[in-house]
Amino acid sequence: MKRIYFSLILCGILISSLHATVGMERSVQLTTTITESPPTITLNWVPQPGTGDFTIYRNTDLYANSWGSPKGAVSSTSTSWTDTDVVVGQIYEYKVERMGSPIGYGYIYAGIEVPEIESRGLMAVIVEDTYLSDFSPELSQLILDLIGDGWQVIQQTVNRNDAVSAVKSQIETIRLNNPSLTAIFLVGHVPIPYCGDMYPDGHIDHRGAWPCDGYYAFPSPIWSDTDVTSTSGTDPRNHNIPGDGKLDQNLLPYTSNSL
Repeated sequence: MKRIYFSLILCGILISSLHATVGMERSVQLTTTITESPPTITLNWVPQPGTGDFTIYRNTDLYANSWGSPKGAVSSTSTSWTDTDVVVGQIYEYKVERMGSPIGYGYIYAGIEVPEIESRGLMAVIVEDTYLSDFSPELSQLILDLIGDGWQVIQQTVNRNDAVSAVKSQIETIRLNNPSLTAIFLVGHVPIPYCGDMYPDGHIDHRGAWPCDGYYAFPSPIWSDTDVTSTSGTDPRNHNIPGDGKLDQNLLPYTSNSL
């Protein structure tokens, strides 16, 4: 089945709950530098005082289900790590895991003289129309940039007051008429789908449905609105009951990720 990429799957869909914290503290901010002869890729990161050692993982299969054994490790005082086991023309995905409190993670793609991707498939750009005339030049530039990056582009306009199901229906019509659709890009205040019964920020009073723009990327048969009853959250936005338009699922499926 064809894999679809989605530009704005929000962090409401998480495998495990995270305690509330500043996002930067949970991250390892990565950049890369390369040399072509001999071929090396150096990962660089911003130091954060008081944290622990770093472990580096690498994948050549960008769709792998696991990271396998560590590729390297450095001490807490290090701010870089160099991979000398690289091949020109190969793309690599790296994960840097920082120990300590809080644990942090960083991810980055890197390669040397990796061939350009001439054709990436079809992208649906879904634009909310409230301020469409105000940012028309910027939107036109975005479309040109996407085309220049190898995408074919279909643009669809929606309104922020549209029902989530109506936006979903428009996207599915595009999908059915264009089998090569592989990506969706949301621009502006596109109506926000909610789903699940969870509290990924660690606050029990936030339990219930959370934003899930991934609803727009995955086919209708995987979604339901019949099972979850959750009204204990203090914010009505998180309340989720059968038939209210908020979906049941807590997780996006991994094996059914096709349009």
